[in-house]
Amino acid sequence: MPQTVPNQKIIHINRESFDGKQFLGILKENWYAANKDLSPYGLVLYLYIAGNADGYNLALSQVAAEEAGITKTTYHKYLNELINKGYLVQRSGNVYDFYEVPKGKCKNAFPPCELESLLDEQDSLQDEISHLRRNREINNTDNPTDKKIKKEFVF
Repeated sequence: MPQTVPNQKIIHINRESFDGKQFLGILKENWYAANKDLSPYGLVLYLYIAGNADGYNLALSQVAAEEAGITKTTYHKYLNELINKGYLVQRSGNVYDFYEVPKGKCKNAFPPCELESLLDEQDSLQDEISHLRRNREINNTDNPTDKKIKKEFVF
């Protein structure tokens, strides 16, 4: 691993094989898909990282991004975009793996944020069902044995 300073992320490059005729060594369909998926600055970071050889460990920092004309705030925002969309996957601590195609992206799959929302909704519904099962007084239909009707509510 390269030596790092605070606030750097070590990114291990995982490249797909190619025939050597493509610019930056990226399969055309992969960078076309990234172009559609990422914001302009997200694509700049994607291309910057993808420009490294397979298996190379890049010590990426905001200083390098600033040298390329990307501000500190912009760097962090779009680095997070690459993480959130699955192009950068955290291995441990500050070590990430880069993938030309988002890791875990499947056809007909829900986007991560939509899937998370669906899972939260499912948990919420399960909590509600569990609460209803515990609250049996609502479903109590026992008839009083005496003829008097009680006109009081008990909380």
